[in-house]
Amino acid sequence: MKLQRIVQVLLISIIVSLILVWLICNILNIEFTDDKIESEFYSRSVDLFTFCWLLIFLMRIRVADNFGNMLVKIIVALLSTAFVYFIFLVNIWAEICGWGTIKDLYVSESNPDNKIVMRAYSCGILDSKNSEKATFKIIKINSFLIRSSRIDTTKIDAKKWIMIK
Repeated sequence: MKLQRIVQVLLISIIVSLILVWLICNILNIEFTDDKIESEFYSRSVDLFTFCWLLIFLMRIRVADNFGNMLVKIIVALLSTAFVYFIFLVNIWAEICGWGTIKDLYVSESNPDNKIVMRAYSCGILDSKNSEKATFKIIKINSFLIRSSRIDTTKIDAKKWIMIK
């Protein structure tokens, strides 16, 4: 019983940690540098989340439960897991639109990995109109992650940024 409680706390901790990582990335505008890495990260995260969710529900089945109670708990576990997975799939499909870099405008004098770029918002093949364009400041966090934020190019310090021709 004590081990089961520890496992449940561990599974809930994993779920809460994944939610916090997703929220922090969205709030701080943290992006992956490579689409393959991003896809792999989110794919593994969704799988881990749904697996933990399913285990939490299945751990509620007791040996003393009769067959009817066990069957109901299994069905509820599978249906709720399918629902959570469906929500993730809808969210992934909703994220089909996004910002893509068109060209680099400026590079930081102190750190060449940091740039100011022109980006366009597009939905790929679903787009039928002209894309919205904006300038973004890109700060490299590490080899996998960047932080992006909109910036007004009329207000940048020319001493810190070198124009790319």
